[in-house]
Amino acid sequence: MIEVVLNGLGARVKLVDIKLKPPAKWNVGDCPPSSSDLLFILFGLLLDPILSMSILDKGPEADRVEAASFKAFWGSKSELRRFHDSSIREAVVWSADTISERRMVCRQIVSYLLESHIGIDGDNLRYIGGEIDVLLGINFPEINEYAKKYGTGEEQTVDLLAVYDSLVKQLRSLKDLPLPISSIQGTSSVFSYTEVFPQLPLKYRFSCKKSCTRLDFGDVALPFVKPQTVIIKLEASNRWPRNLDAIRHLKTAFYTQLAKELMKNCGLSCGTFPEHLDVYKGGYVFRLLIFSKQELIALKTSVNKSGMIVSKDTKSSIELEMFSELIPKVTSALHGLQMLHGSFSSTCRLAKRWIASQLLSDYVPDVAVELIVAQLYLSPFPFTPPSCPQVGFLRFLHLLINHDWKTVPFIVNLGEDLKKEEIAEIHNLFLEKRHFLPPMFIAISYDKSESSFTKENPTYQIIHRLRVLAEATRNALENQLITKNIQFNPKVVFRPPLEPYDVIIHLDAGKIPNTFMGVDIDSVDHSVKHFGKYTNTGREALPVIGYDPIRHYVKELKDVFDDMAMFFYDAYGGCCIAVLFKPQILKRKQFKISETKALMVPDDVTVEDKNIKLIPNIRAIIEDFKIIGRGLVVDVEAKFDRFNFD
Repeated sequence: MIEVVLNGLGARVKLVDIKLKPPAKWNVGDCPPSSSDLLFILFGLLLDPILSMSILDKGPEADRVEAASFKAFWGSKSELRRFHDSSIREAVVWSADTISERRMVCRQIVSYLLESHIGIDGDNLRYIGGEIDVLLGINFPEINEYAKKYGTGEEQTVDLLAVYDSLVKQLRSLKDLPLPISSIQGTSSVFSYTEVFPQLPLKYRFSCKKSCTRLDFGDVALPFVKPQTVIIKLEASNRWPRNLDAIRHLKTAFYTQLAKELMKNCGLSCGTFPEHLDVYKGGYVFRLLIFSKQELIALKTSVNKSGMIVSKDTKSSIELEMFSELIPKVTSALHGLQMLHGSFSSTCRLAKRWIASQLLSDYVPDVAVELIVAQLYLSPFPFTPPSCPQVGFLRFLHLLINHDWKTVPFIVNLGEDLKKEEIAEIHNLFLEKRHFLPPMFIAISYDKSESSFTKENPTYQIIHRLRVLAEATRNALENQLITKNIQFNPKVVFRPPLEPYDVIIHLDAGKIPNTFMGVDIDSVDHSVKHFGKYTNTGREALPVIGYDPIRHYVKELKDVFDDMAMFFYDAYGGCCIAVLFKPQILKRKQFKISETKALMVPDDVTVEDKNIKLIPNIRAIIEDFKIIGRGLVVDVEAKFDRFNFD
């Protein structure tokens, strides 16, 4: 059997490992197990990441002796075909329309060979490979023809990048600009192939009336349009002013001129704003931001008490430097990694989708996840780099479970730029300054000592939560994959446990623009109908950009209650927000006139009591949740039995 499989897979497989089921045992008085339970063989395949995706098995030329044996082996699958070199050969072609289906070509081969040569039909065969890929797909392929080709979104990323490349050519072709463009760099996740759900092109046409965008959606949520960030750097010039406000006003003037040129020469719809320029092309929105070195210098420059001009890092300068220098470098490095390892994109997107599904969207930075997954490919020892996203995801969970973030620095050698001496230096720095470094310390060649991406999040508590969730997910996933006679449901490990939370805020799914990304969405989501094949009909109004009511609602809740509670949600179509009150809030507090926010006098207090201690007014807080989220919140479920005020 193994010989048949190896012969059929050929160069697609590098190594095969066979595991036989241990001999069955049963009591003398019991009936023996069935033959299907006794004859159980598990074998693993180490696939070649490139050749395993080939849909063509090219055989010998039709007039050669070997053609007969090739046709006998492949049976009805073999057929004569003429190739570009004019040769006529026996060949086998496997069906696969998307990249995710191409990764499963080996399953087609193994299933066909075992049934045709060994007599093992599909009911007695289970191929473990891409079961969880469905979490990266669109749940409603019947909506339109375009969505049927979405697969796991990899083709969609390529389509978006093709439109971006066209925009770059148009930008570079512009002549009447105050300063020439020196470089253009996309920085959104899609440019590193790590966007969980790449933006679909918008086919809905926004009409324009008196310079305002007209919305005709009725009760259906607005389409979710995420702008793709692009950084533009201009050639150096001594004409830039030194005053920060003057620099920013000059950038706004440049945006205005750039928009005029794009509208006049390229026929593109543009929206000019003080801090950026939005360009609508091919159904996508690209947000152009100009970076000026002089602005960074101005942010670092200040005058001390002695009247001397000094230069030092500020919070604003650090943020600008990270956004304009660090993120583009990381994006470019991850893009290169995807070119070397085709499964990196889907592995990273599965990892980010899983973290979001566990309601940790705001507590684990996307870039941190991307760098952790990158390490699985850069330093896979003792394994080889994953050729299958599912395997990569399991290794990601294994890493979260076993890495000791407190005592071991996480070093990602992107581009192999770090030398041994530099790695040793990072280790020494980590040991010396551990108490001052972020809980999740990630060092790369562009950021050896700061771990800029994880300075604020995640905390030690979130890291511990991640480890617990990863272990539970890995165990459940492996049990479902390996155990026989269990119907596999990949959505189980992408559903968050809600038991640990104090309050659950349920949201109206019809008001959320990206519910089609949700894990458990079964009914047709009307907002998906806004997307599809884009056709250029001339100048159009810009769509509503960045409409994400959940994110804005959570931000408002944090602004008001950040000192009292933590808010957890799934950014990809989640329909609930979980609330966890901070421990210090659930304690009785001494009465102070200046500190009565969300507090109340407990029922057991009498008039004679002189030492009054207040408790949190949970019902009033919940009512505030409803008021702030009016129109979006359907219900608020509170677990009052959990509140014990000490």
